[in-house]
Amino acid sequence: MRTSSILTSLALTLAVSTAPADTGAAILNLPKYQQPASEFVINDAPPPSLIQPTPKSFEQKQQIATDYLVNITGTPKEKISLTSSVESGGKVLNFHFAPTEEGKIVDNANGNVIVDDNGNVLSYGLAWLPKGNAAPLSLIKTATIDSNTALKNVAAALNLAYDEKALTIEEVDGVKKISNFGEQVKGVIRISEKFYRTTTTLEKCFNVVLQLSTSDYLTIFVSQNTGKIIAANNWLTRDSFQAPKKLSKRETNYKYNVVGFPKADLTEKRNILINPADKTASPLGWYVKEMNKKLILFPFRHNVGNGDVGTTIGNNVKAQEFQNQNSPKRPTSNTFNFDYPVNEASEPKTYWEAATVNTFYVTNVVHDIAYKYGFDEKSGNFQTNNFNKGGKANDAIIANVQSSVLVNGQNTDNANFGTPPDGYEGEMNMYWFTTTTPKRDGDFDNNVIAHELMHGITNRLTGGPANSNCLDTDEAGGMGEGWSDVNAFVLTTKATDTRLTDRTTGSYVVNNAAGIRSYPYSTNTQTNPYTYKDVKALDEVHATGEIWATFLFEVYWNMIDKSGFSNNLLDNASGKGNTDFYQILINGLKLQPCNPTFLSARNAIVLADKNLGSKYECEIWKGFAKRGMGTGATSSFVNNHEVPAACSSTPPSTTTTKTTTTTTTKVTTTTTKTSTSTATTSPTTAACAHNKCVAGIALKANCDPCVKKICDQDSFCCSSSGSWDTLCIKAVKSVCKLTC
Repeated sequence: MRTSSILTSLALTLAVSTAPADTGAAILNLPKYQQPASEFVINDAPPPSLIQPTPKSFEQKQQIATDYLVNITGTPKEKISLTSSVESGGKVLNFHFAPTEEGKIVDNANGNVIVDDNGNVLSYGLAWLPKGNAAPLSLIKTATIDSNTALKNVAAALNLAYDEKALTIEEVDGVKKISNFGEQVKGVIRISEKFYRTTTTLEKCFNVVLQLSTSDYLTIFVSQNTGKIIAANNWLTRDSFQAPKKLSKRETNYKYNVVGFPKADLTEKRNILINPADKTASPLGWYVKEMNKKLILFPFRHNVGNGDVGTTIGNNVKAQEFQNQNSPKRPTSNTFNFDYPVNEASEPKTYWEAATVNTFYVTNVVHDIAYKYGFDEKSGNFQTNNFNKGGKANDAIIANVQSSVLVNGQNTDNANFGTPPDGYEGEMNMYWFTTTTPKRDGDFDNNVIAHELMHGITNRLTGGPANSNCLDTDEAGGMGEGWSDVNAFVLTTKATDTRLTDRTTGSYVVNNAAGIRSYPYSTNTQTNPYTYKDVKALDEVHATGEIWATFLFEVYWNMIDKSGFSNNLLDNASGKGNTDFYQILINGLKLQPCNPTFLSARNAIVLADKNLGSKYECEIWKGFAKRGMGTGATSSFVNNHEVPAACSSTPPSTTTTKTTTTTTTKVTTTTTKTSTSTATTSPTTAACAHNKCVAGIALKANCDPCVKKICDQDSFCCSSSGSWDTLCIKAVKSVCKLTC
């Protein structure tokens, strides 16, 4: 089962080092953070008489959203707090709320209301307090302990050394900030008062937030009544493969020798890039001149260089080699020419400068691309300076290259990312991989880095930037892994790729073309047979993520087949299929509820497309329906291949010759008649299709396997009458250029 975790990692089955008997086991023994099941409701179009006809102000939209929440939950307005609001495409605003008690937020209850520009409520998500006839929660708010006792109890539970006399404590806006705790804890511990709901109680707690030297980023709830820890969550997502500072732009050229996108890894060789920063996403560039001379992030190790000496520190990321945690290293260049040699015949530690530059580059590129599609300051992105554009600043990513940080006792064959709420630095650890001699470095696998960075994006966008607990269930956490793989293949797709091009994850780091997933990502159901029903049998987040990413891979290629491909992902307004896909992906993350299910996440994607004009309604539905998540799919994980009536007779896309050849799959060739038969293909029908393909058509020897593969996969090409459908005949002919 999935542990309650938002430290994300990349699942590899490799030998790892032995875990020390310290905090690791203690973390696993903490009571798990729980949230009520979320519901996600998309409203049907109201009658014309009720449609709001004119644009509304932000304040009016917020009032509409609040009143709507009051109406559906029965919660008084004075007990509802707005935690964040983000734009989600098509002038749509997503308002995130939490219930309160005594003016303090109930941490594990939330709701979001989506309002269009005219003030119409499009949808809502809800994981709230009991309502209606449900039994009310018992309110427990009598305090018998103070915050110092709460911290002492947390230290004892985690096997941390505790010296109260050594602590430095200050209080800002109701939050106690505690420093000088010791080497087992990074930075500042924060303690605030919140409420937490259990299955039967609503309990007043001290919320203790701390990051350990192992990079585990914990939010812990201690009952003020009993002093016991009642819940804990880890904001570090494990992928085991297995006040803003005053800044100014540097006026110079920056050169990087890196694995430049869309290249995936070091096997494709590096290339020199000059000034690749996007001016909209990074207006000061990737490097900045620190006017405060010295910026201390973690006093005992993260020291920032001075003046105009170029190093891998900027507004979006601070990248550093991290084998010696007490003395991290960064490459420097007075000329800003970051060109360092790589000798793959040597161990990675000999080319740490090049590795640091590559991770610095990839992290900045992902920042800039995601920014163009809406992961900006107000949506909770990672920046030191937010340029007065909203959100909380001072949270650039700490990227630890060739890290030695132990996570679950492992500091090789791994990668992870910790995502605290907006305003607190995300931290990524990249590691060496030991399946080869010499070892390989994850810092040169762009897919691995892009996978990790996507954890930061999905955790900040789902549930809003103030809540890092919204990809915490097995299903939601699994989709988090899937979105991370999707981010990797979107960023490394090449113009020569087609829907026939299978994709893998982690191939470079494990030196195996098959990668680390159970199947390649493929639109061929024989190569990758995953369907919706398979979710029920899996209880591991990376396996669940493979299924979700497989569904999105189908949607991705349907959209490219319709609108083509752009080589420039920074051109978010290109109108091409791949850029539109990324836009809908980001918007869907914003729209979906906290801890979404497969169905609610799919529905959020459909809504995201609808908010932008429904350009890809059929491409999206057919992609999901092909894999069993059709319009009739339910939470029982039974395959359903139905699509909306308007999509049942849509002809195949003809964008390019190659992509046209593959439209014989279920996605693009089903008619109303054959759509019905896909769900219940009879043996007679299947035999008909197979026999017609391999015997009924005059095939050349080198063409036979091609057509046979199509027909084996798409046995529903025959209608119930036993005759060939016209579209299927045309599709087969287009593949082999033969006449039936």
